[in-house]
Amino acid sequence: MGAVPRWRISPIDAGTCRVLDAEGRHVGNLKWIQGQWKFKAIGYDAQGGVIPGGGPLTDRHNTVFADLDEAALQAGLAPVRTALQFLAFELGEAAEGVSTLEAMASTPAAQHAAAVAEAQQVLDWAWQHFPQGPGPADDGFDWDHDLQLSEEDGGWHVVTLTLTGSPAFVDAFLQVFGGPPA
Repeated sequence: MGAVPRWRISPIDAGTCRVLDAEGRHVGNLKWIQGQWKFKAIGYDAQGGVIPGGGPLTDRHNTVFADLDEAALQAGLAPVRTALQFLAFELGEAAEGVSTLEAMASTPAAQHAAAVAEAQQVLDWAWQHFPQGPGPADDGFDWDHDLQLSEEDGGWHVVTLTLTGSPAFVDAFLQVFGGPPA
């Protein structure tokens, strides 16, 4: 049995197709431009307004395809995995459609800046791909965060990053940063 396609094409007209994720959410369009199909990412803000070039596939905006080949689409829009060296996220159970991702890194002083930079990398990804956050899920935001920095006895520095997110946010996060350790 093959993998379930992550992206689905829904034709609009001869030169435009909507791209939907596995849950049927609109994440972009394919447009026939100068003899090739060009992907145009689309995101939505908390009020449902369109964000051209935004959304979970913002880093794939303007990806070019020779034709509407299913395998090429799946490969061309696949997320690029980002390895994390210090933070190992654990996925908490979803409550009312919101899941929690928590990570902690405890490092000697010499590695503290690198651990903080890694947390910032995760937050930068979230802001770029889900501009409808951070903020409370009850107010319609896709994600929120809490970043804590502390120092413990013995010179150890602790970075704690907690993310809460919608199913779309958590799915995209796991595609990019991987799942919890086995």
